[in-house]
Amino acid sequence: MCQRRKKIWIVWLAICLGCVGVIPASNVNAAELLFEQGAGYESGAYERKAAQPTAFNWVRQSRFTGSTDSEEKWTFAAEGSIYSTPAIGTDGTLYVGSYDGKLYAIDSRTGRLKWSFVTEGAIASSPAIGADGTIYVGSGDGRLYALDPNAEHKQIWAFETGDSVHASPVIGGDGTIYIGSYDGNLYALDPYATVDNEREIWSYEIGGEIDSSPAIGHDGTIYVGSGIGMFYALDPHADDDQREKWSIELNMGYDGLCWDDLCPVYSSPAIGADGRTIYVGSDDGFVYALDPNASDDNNRVKWSFDAWGSVLSSPAIGDDGTVYIGSYDGALYALDPDADDEHRVKWSLNTATNPWIPIISSPVVGAGGIVYIGSGNKKLYALDPYASDDDRVKWSFATAGEIYSSPVIGPDGTIYIGSYDKRLYAIGTRSILVPDEVAAVADESAVKLAWSDVYGAAGYKLYQYEGTEAPESRNEWTLVNDDELIAETEYMAKNLKAGQIYWFAIKAVGTEEIESEFSDYVSAMPYTNVAKVDELARLQVAKGTKLDKLTLPEEVNAQLSDGSAIKLPVSWDLVNTDYNFAQAGTYKITGELQLSAHIRNPGILNAELTVIVLPGINGGWYLSNNANLKTLEIWTEDNLIPLTPSFMGDTLSYTAKTAADLIEVTAIADHPAAKVTWNEQVLADSIQVDLQEGANDISLIVQAEDGSRKTYKLYVERQMPEQEKHEPPVISFTDIAGHWSEAYIKRAIAKSFVSGYPDKTFLPDRPVTRAEFTVMLVKALNLGEGSANLSFTDYEQFGAWAKQAVAQAVQAGFVQGYADGSFRPNMPITRVEMAVIIARALKMQPNAYGTTGFADNEEIPKWAKGAVEDLRKLEIIRGYSNNKFVPGKPATRAEAIVMLLRMLDVLDQKI
Repeated sequence: MCQRRKKIWIVWLAICLGCVGVIPASNVNAAELLFEQGAGYESGAYERKAAQPTAFNWVRQSRFTGSTDSEEKWTFAAEGSIYSTPAIGTDGTLYVGSYDGKLYAIDSRTGRLKWSFVTEGAIASSPAIGADGTIYVGSGDGRLYALDPNAEHKQIWAFETGDSVHASPVIGGDGTIYIGSYDGNLYALDPYATVDNEREIWSYEIGGEIDSSPAIGHDGTIYVGSGIGMFYALDPHADDDQREKWSIELNMGYDGLCWDDLCPVYSSPAIGADGRTIYVGSDDGFVYALDPNASDDNNRVKWSFDAWGSVLSSPAIGDDGTVYIGSYDGALYALDPDADDEHRVKWSLNTATNPWIPIISSPVVGAGGIVYIGSGNKKLYALDPYASDDDRVKWSFATAGEIYSSPVIGPDGTIYIGSYDKRLYAIGTRSILVPDEVAAVADESAVKLAWSDVYGAAGYKLYQYEGTEAPESRNEWTLVNDDELIAETEYMAKNLKAGQIYWFAIKAVGTEEIESEFSDYVSAMPYTNVAKVDELARLQVAKGTKLDKLTLPEEVNAQLSDGSAIKLPVSWDLVNTDYNFAQAGTYKITGELQLSAHIRNPGILNAELTVIVLPGINGGWYLSNNANLKTLEIWTEDNLIPLTPSFMGDTLSYTAKTAADLIEVTAIADHPAAKVTWNEQVLADSIQVDLQEGANDISLIVQAEDGSRKTYKLYVERQMPEQEKHEPPVISFTDIAGHWSEAYIKRAIAKSFVSGYPDKTFLPDRPVTRAEFTVMLVKALNLGEGSANLSFTDYEQFGAWAKQAVAQAVQAGFVQGYADGSFRPNMPITRVEMAVIIARALKMQPNAYGTTGFADNEEIPKWAKGAVEDLRKLEIIRGYSNNKFVPGKPATRAEAIVMLLRMLDVLDQKI
């Protein structure tokens, strides 16, 4: 590095050993406003939601107003001096390099380290952030690195040049990365190349040690300075022998300047708003205004300004066109580009306390016009360009080392800057730090929360929200501990509903009642335990009844630890049983409980059925006289019509009311050898019955194995409406008011592809099964009648209301079964399964090798990533507040109807 400093003015020789290379920097931050480079620039493929995704290749006008306070909010200690300018990601992560060879990722709110990446050389290069979030940074080891900030193994690829890389990368509109190296070459790199030997698109030798970072004009021309005093305009799309559009030597020819060599151009250029003026500094001590459209080099220089000291700082351009630039003489100059040479300087500020104090830092202009600049005198300045000279300095902040890094403004006004004292500083209005490392762990009807301790906190406030997704407004949070602060850094939120998703956020409170911002949101779903499985009635069967002919209950009653009762599906173990159909006796069959995600079974309780095989008489068998029904239900589409009284096997008469003209009656005998008939027709398990207006009598005869009979009477009254009206249904569910999906639920009810329950509840947060979702999908798409048959191995587990819809969806190619031939209709459908089905319904052709924009992309199965990303782009799925999709989470009824409605909106747009 000292070798390069030999090329600066001879009067600086005395400080050669204490100086280091002048390296550019880049900044990025997450914000609501989108980043703009300036009218004179080609729009590069940067992360536009970042505050400042590049140190150079823009006018350095921040869209954020810097803080009016100069208090130290926090500092981060690196292991080497910080020359690099920090970048701030969309999520608030700061990225900055250090002479210790590391790129650090730091939480901008707390100053705590998230991760670091080690290279083999000093990092003076400033990182740039691409549109996909990739971090690009150069190193003294001669490589440009591409890093994935969200991956466990950060490095995506590394490109090796012939010497150190201290310039900062810039990104073109097509994503091409441009970077200079100390080997004298400017490289154009393809970040998407699949193999390293195809990474380099082209390279062009401009000479010397390149510290200048390119600027890309609105016509795509690349402007860059070289280490041998030349400034180039290059055509990135031309052949190598036609690459150079023009070049000019930037040396005013002072005797003794840079000895016998041409003075290098280490400054990175800036482009005026009209695109017709390029501003750049040179080690010869001049600032140049160049005309890129001049007819020849004799007319290339519009004007030049003598700054006395070498100009390594890069220009910033104010809203009024003022050019701000620092010099090695310790001064920051405000230059009027339209004035004559005599009146070029609008004002200047000299920061030098002696002749050896340079300004190498590049200025940045805040949204309010305030100019921020670091100096070799170890101070950061906030300057009012419109004030008098006596009032120019609004504030200054002193560090313990020279400042060569350039300032960055965060969305909240915080100023971030690195120093030669090995520290990164956050400067602004002092506040208490935000609690980080917040974790939520589900517990029994509770959630256990923990977070990191915040220095200076007197206690903490805990906020809670109940819902599938995090609240959109902070006003929706409920303060849990409104009576007193939580003194510890952990808390058990109790008396929560199992199966409901709860969101939490923490605030730290200082001794002066200063509150931090909300922490990151975390969520968890409390669970409950199976406390008891109710005993099943004994099953008596005739001798000779084989195991596969037994009528085993599909569900058992269970008691949960939260005091509630529930019916749980059972998977009976027909392998590990001593059942012997040929031998009278008492046998046990056990079944595994099929549990939802929020129900746990720590005691490993099972269902247990006692089966009694009756002995034969006189060489014969007992014939069963069981003529009871096990199931009796009336359905209209997917709506269950209540019976009066409620069904019990020994009750033979029932009444029901409906407005439907067609019902489906499900009647299943309690004994496998019994049969059910209606109008002399044997029922498999259900029959469709047309209803007449008024009373309808339906008689179901159950004949037992021994011939004995029972007749079940259904008196169904079809209630005709007074007049046909096409008005939207009145929706008055008791559990949707204030729910985040209330409006969606009402819209879905109006479209008639979903309904509620007889007790006037909708249960929006209940997991939806694969069969239920398929019925919703078929109704939403209005597929009409179908005649396809189901061939799944678990056909018997389908409810009658679902069979036709599932068959239609299978025939249409929307749904599929599992490799074992089953469909598992009663299993909750996951979010990723739901996404793939909707993509099929939209007839999408997902990229089989695609990736997604979600933070938990690695958790999404490969076979689903293309479909998930396509739906994300259409905003059918949007993920949670932390940009996570959570693919394996069971989908709720509310989530299902929201995605189906968004699917219908997309289909409507195609019409």
